[in-house]
Amino acid sequence: MAVSKKWMEPLLDGKIRSAFLMTEPAVASSDATNIETSIRRDGDHYVINGRKWWSSGVGDPRCKIFILMGKTDAANPDKHKQQSMVLVPADTPGVKVVRHL
Repeated sequence: MAVSKKWMEPLLDGKIRSAFLMTEPAVASSDATNIETSIRRDGDHYVINGRKWWSSGVGDPRCKIFILMGKTDAANPDKHKQQSMVLVPADTPGVKVVRHL
């Protein structure tokens, strides 16, 4: 199923919600260059390692997809080209919402 059919149309129709995950507890991550969460490609999948804080929208029971910011190219000398955003389904194994802030 295409991304637009699975996520975009239900979002636009208000049937589901998304959450934006950028802020991290140990760094001033309102500045994206401070992000520590890593995103690493492993074949056809991505491995994400990190912890997010103030995940706006995650408390809504309709929240089904997370927009997560992390580092995909930490070695890039241009610190403004190290980050990427990926879509993470809320029911992905290993994803845990600890509490709502």
